[in-house]
Amino acid sequence: MSRARLSRSLDRTFITLILSWILLFVGQPSASAALQIDSATVLSDNQIRLGISGATNSIGIIETSTNLADWTTVTNIFNPTGAFQFTNAIASNSASLFFRVRAISQIPATQSKNNVVRIVPANSYGGTLSTTVTYQPATAIATATTGNTILLAKGFEFRLTTVVGYHAFGQVPTNLFLSRDVDTRLNSGNISTGAPTVIYTNARPVTGEAHFTPYVQVIYKDTASGKYLLYSHSWPDSALQGAGMPVAPQNQTNGWPLPASETTELDGAFAGLIDSGE
Repeated sequence: MSRARLSRSLDRTFITLILSWILLFVGQPSASAALQIDSATVLSDNQIRLGISGATNSIGIIETSTNLADWTTVTNIFNPTGAFQFTNAIASNSASLFFRVRAISQIPATQSKNNVVRIVPANSYGGTLSTTVTYQPATAIATATTGNTILLAKGFEFRLTTVVGYHAFGQVPTNLFLSRDVDTRLNSGNISTGAPTVIYTNARPVTGEAHFTPYVQVIYKDTASGKYLLYSHSWPDSALQGAGMPVAPQNQTNGWPLPASETTELDGAFAGLIDSGE
């Protein structure tokens, strides 16, 4: 936290000197602080200009006080480049006025979501896809894993695929997927195994809506036709609303609501985002 004092009983030259002295010796933050006041200049139009610096993409609050006990929020600030200036009017009836800036976390909390993997056409339980989204100041990382929850019947050749899609408003959707084959033709009974774990890192948008779309699909090779058919998948009936995970922009701690009209389709009864080898 960084603090500066303005005393209106002094002329502008002495005010600037006192502000500089206070910035150096009173409340100056450590080098690891996210935000700090570096300079303060009283302008001719009854305003004060603060020079503020800190971590790139940091978020903070500027507050004022007349007694160092009661503080009032002036505004929230976003520091996209590492240093910027803030100008604010000075009340003419203030004998003394203190300014301080304090950082608030710009790292959103970790998000988690579980989706059931459903065996078709009976719609019975076939596993669980668990996805977490963690954040760095400029990136979001989605990790999608099933553990050993995927249920497979004996007697088939299976292909298990995990996909994490990413779509930011106004940009072309992208995805990362991994597949593995599992052969249960020699097994004496059904088995539990895992689809590949996918970790997908993307840039958080500067502004606007973005979301990850994790899902798992299991296909099996039909012995009669030789084609791969849908066995189970994690896509919920609520489509994107149930599968999607909003990504918070760089200057926010919450993502935008998922678009209600957008849908994503899969193989089998679906079509397209996973190459099933059909």
